Amino acid sequence: MELLGSYSVMISSMGKSDPDVMTVTPGTDDKLLFTFAAGITTDVGAVNANGLRADLKSSSMIAIAAQPAHIDHSTGSLSGMVTGDGSLNGDGTCDVMLHFVGDGSTQQDYEISGTKE
Repeated sequence: MELLGSYSVMISSMGKSDPDVMTVTPGTDDKLLFTFAAGITTDVGAVNANGLRADLKSSSMIAIAAQPAHIDHSTGSLSGMVTGDGSLNGDGTCDVMLHFVGDGSTQQDYEISGTKE
């Protein structure tokens, strides 16, 4: 599948951007797994222990159902639940939006955009 592989991305939120590497690999139950070199992690033992789990909705569109995650970004460090949507395009670009709800109902969006390595 041409969407699999590593992407050089910028994770942007609240006017700040952090560089990262996002890797997309096949997961169980026809899901895609999204892992990050730094910045976004999941809990060992959680439903998404090996990375954020996403559904491929069409040839390029993805949807991320609610799951636990930790985000360390230049805007701060948060733990809570994340959902998301976006695209992995045939031209090697990606544009994914994560919608994060942290402890104490803190809400923050993170835009992940970049190109395949």
